[in-house]
Amino acid sequence: MVTPYEAFLFIYEYLKFGKTDEAMREKLYHYASCWNFRNQKTFSTGEEAVYRALCFIFLLLGDYHQLLLFTSRLFEQHPSILFNRTDPFRLMMLCWKAQAHLSTGDIHAARRISCHVDSVLKHYPAEFYNGKHLETLQKIIAAQIHLHDQEFNKAIRAAESAMEMAHKLDFKIFALLNYSILDRIYHHLKMDKQKKDAQQKMIVIRQSTTFIQTLPGLVEH
Repeated sequence: MVTPYEAFLFIYEYLKFGKTDEAMREKLYHYASCWNFRNQKTFSTGEEAVYRALCFIFLLLGDYHQLLLFTSRLFEQHPSILFNRTDPFRLMMLCWKAQAHLSTGDIHAARRISCHVDSVLKHYPAEFYNGKHLETLQKIIAAQIHLHDQEFNKAIRAAESAMEMAHKLDFKIFALLNYSILDRIYHHLKMDKQKKDAQQKMIVIRQSTTFIQTLPGLVEH
């Protein structure tokens, strides 16, 4: 078994020191590929924490194929979580699956999931899904989809909305990801001043943390 402490320590050491514990990495990957849910109807809080951490680890490492395999297997082997529309764990896993589809080139699947999550978030008050981090991530994903579709006005609106929430809640990694999207939007639109401003703000965010890792899986230059 993998504990939440082990999973989040892996994330911390990767961001703080720019290195990975190879033995723990092998354990995390082995766990992700070999666990099963036979006769299991619910997850414990600790298990949910580990699954969230695993998705984040795959994202940080840029291993979108593994992220897609993990989230797909979770929904296939434990379909009961699909029935609780406002379950924050379900919504977060859907967001990670959408990001995996987007990063592996399946825009149609990413768009379908993103639209579903957006519909749920708009229909229910925030207390049903426990926090703005889900809304922030969904808007970041939506901005990437709009950018792919060359719907630049929609992409800017989604990214700016996500940025407002990310700054308000001090979600630095989400803010970095979102600024990288804005940087690409401004590049397409030849908005040089805004592009330079986005790049400067990314530098400021990085300098405001003690992390030395440049987040290659998250930030595109």
